[in-house]
Amino acid sequence: MHKIRSILAAGSLCTAPALAGPLNPPAGPISESGRFGPRIEINDSNTPGDADSVYRISQPGSYYLSGNLTGQGGKHGIEIAANGVTVDLMGYELSGLNSSLSGISGAGFSITVRNGSIRGFGEHGVFMESSLSSIIENIQVAFVGGGSGEGVGILVGPYARISGCSVNGPQGDCFRGAKGCVVESCIASTSFSGNGFSFAEAALITSCFANQCDDDGFRAGEGSVFTGCTAEANEKDGIAAGARSVVIGCASHGNGQNGLSLSLFCVVAMCTATGNGFDGVAAGSSSIESCTAAENGEVGINAGGQSVVRGCFAYDNGSTGISTGNASVVEACSSWFNTDVGIIGGFGSYVARCTARSNGDGGISMNSRSRVSNSLASNNNQFGIRIDADSEALDCAVNDNAGPGILQRSVGLTYCRIEGNSITKCTTAIELTGERNVVVRNMYAGNTSEIVGPVNNTVGEQINAAGVILNNSNSWANIRY
Repeated sequence: MHKIRSILAAGSLCTAPALAGPLNPPAGPISESGRFGPRIEINDSNTPGDADSVYRISQPGSYYLSGNLTGQGGKHGIEIAANGVTVDLMGYELSGLNSSLSGISGAGFSITVRNGSIRGFGEHGVFMESSLSSIIENIQVAFVGGGSGEGVGILVGPYARISGCSVNGPQGDCFRGAKGCVVESCIASTSFSGNGFSFAEAALITSCFANQCDDDGFRAGEGSVFTGCTAEANEKDGIAAGARSVVIGCASHGNGQNGLSLSLFCVVAMCTATGNGFDGVAAGSSSIESCTAAENGEVGINAGGQSVVRGCFAYDNGSTGISTGNASVVEACSSWFNTDVGIIGGFGSYVARCTARSNGDGGISMNSRSRVSNSLASNNNQFGIRIDADSEALDCAVNDNAGPGILQRSVGLTYCRIEGNSITKCTTAIELTGERNVVVRNMYAGNTSEIVGPVNNTVGEQINAAGVILNNSNSWANIRY
């Protein structure tokens, strides 16, 4: 019985009439409830403007836009003059005039702007050069700077984060920032007189795209990191980075100057540089690994002294395929169909386990006090391997070159060692220009001539392999077969 009464009582409560407030709420500021509290609408009552702004935010808080904003001459669209401000444009557009100032201007600490578009302002799209640790998310900027002639799409101060943004057609840089900025998943296109991305030192730029910018696609200062970026059809360099920077997994195609242009002590890995007007990769003393440089106007990979180039491929470049400065290492690389020499090693360099094939000049060329070993040079239009004074050519395969297989080019006392090579179908197997060289244990066949040069060289006995039993008595011999 008690259970029945309880159920009836509950039923009577359910049938009680619902009470509601008035359908027309009282007048006053409108706010939304955000994750961390109420949000404030940007309007004339809550954020009145002043002499240089349509709306001005002067207190910390979370603000939102409830409709499109039309800019006015001599004014910013929204000016932020407080720390700890978040502005959500809610997908609306700020549309300005050439006589307007910037779409959004901010000076403070920890300012966030997100979710909207900015178009046509006379100065900048987002101007936060004096802000610290700002966040810009999902903002699209187009055609700003018409009044100043040099406006930037998004301009931030130190330690800012920019993500998911795009800038098209600014008069100046698309994106520009101070030290320590993080930029991810952004697009820069068609800057009329600036870079796509231009940042100071210690920038981190990830998964971004720069296309048809009037200057460089990407430019960042010392100690910066680029990963997964693409630079295409920019007027100057595709990606330019300061000393001690890292570039990984990037592509640079069809830029007017260098594909990748790097200063000293950089690391470059798993990148492609194709169809650029100057060099594919141009770097100071750096490590370059697993990169491809093809169809560039000048050198495929052009590395300064003390560089390491490993596992790279250079194809059909307008000058040398791979060129390094002094005291460098080139290892496990291939260089094919380049207009000049396939691989050049500077003074005191080492080339090992490389292939140079079908290049317009020679295959592999080494400067003084260098070594080339365990490499293949074939079908080049002049020499296969060329060495200078105090150098070594060891255990290489050289065939079908239009000039000498191995050429020692310096005069005087040159002290080179040429040993253990296999040379076939070249004009001359080994050609010596200098004296006091050692030529031993080489094998050759099908060459127009064999070993030629001055008499003051040490040349192992030349014997025919047919019918000869090789043993310790002829272990230094050069063998004709």
